[in-house]
Amino acid sequence: MPSSQYHATNKLNWLRGTTFPAALSNVYLSHHTADPGSSGVNSDVSTALAGGRTTLATSSLSVPAVSAGGGFQVSNTATVTASSSAASAQTVTHLGIWDAPTGGNFITYGLLSPAAVVATGDVYRFATGQIVIKEL
Repeated sequence: MPSSQYHATNKLNWLRGTTFPAALSNVYLSHHTADPGSSGVNSDVSTALAGGRTTLATSSLSVPAVSAGGGFQVSNTATVTASSSAASAQTVTHLGIWDAPTGGNFITYGLLSPAAVVATGDVYRFATGQIVIKEL
């Protein structure tokens, strides 16, 4: 997953000896119909789709492990659910990760494969292990 400018700057400054931001108790998923870009705001349908970003408790992320494709990863250890309130179907192609339910700092994003077509009233679910966050 590509890092946002916020995340990359914090990692690089940490290597230079500065303090890394405090640990998070939750991360928040934004839902996008196209690449969210480095700011995380492009094609964001989170409010229309699910009433806002979806909460993912950091306690429901696995411990870091070696990724089969190289690098390291964590994944969700519990089902993540949101109900769609969209006026029309949305095809979600990307997920973003933020440190706050509104505003906040955009951390990273990734391609949703396969894309999800979510209609009004659908329950939008990610089963255990379906959200994988990788670092190379």
